[in-house]
Amino acid sequence: MLVSQPGDSGESKKRILDAAKAEFSHKGFEGARVDKIADKAGVNKALIYYYFKSKDRLLQEIISEFFDELLQQMSYLPVNDCCSEEYRQQAFERLYLFMNQRKAVIRIILAEMAKGAAMADRIITESEAVLALFAKKLEEKGILLDNRSIHFKLRNIFFGITPMLMFTILKEPMARHVHASQETVVREFKNIGEQINQGWLEQLIDTTGQDSASHS
Repeated sequence: MLVSQPGDSGESKKRILDAAKAEFSHKGFEGARVDKIADKAGVNKALIYYYFKSKDRLLQEIISEFFDELLQQMSYLPVNDCCSEEYRQQAFERLYLFMNQRKAVIRIILAEMAKGAAMADRIITESEAVLALFAKKLEEKGILLDNRSIHFKLRNIFFGITPMLMFTILKEPMARHVHASQETVVREFKNIGEQINQGWLEQLIDTTGQDSASHS
């Protein structure tokens, strides 16, 4: 079994996190064993506790990493014309690719959300941070959105982020169920999303602008 060498902490942590993602995704949090994670990562089990203190802290680190990377991905999107079809396509493709590469983590997130309020609260809080970044980028372009409103949060979390999480996991069995290729299922999902969201952002911007003007 490998033991971390001085200066190897970054690589060791990455191996541990990758192994934990696979173990949690396959066995569930309760069924996952730290010694199995250590074996997969090629490290001593004590090193996992040295870096992460507990199995729960290891899970929390995986969730934090996922949303930190999601924030980074969204920060790359230009917002010069956020209402255009081109922008919506770029946003969908970037988000789809990001999540498709992280199926194991999404399985963990969905499973843990179903078990209790603590993880559900955590996911909503992390999602709010993503929405706040989006609103801030728009504000820098002179477009004001009230990202604290109930409507804004419900619309984006339950008709944006959450469906994408579910679709990432269910698209393969859905393709088998409807006897279609995954490419066809992805295209139809994208088209339905376009129909649901078409004009919503423009309307929200107009409404927010009118509200701002009425209070000025």
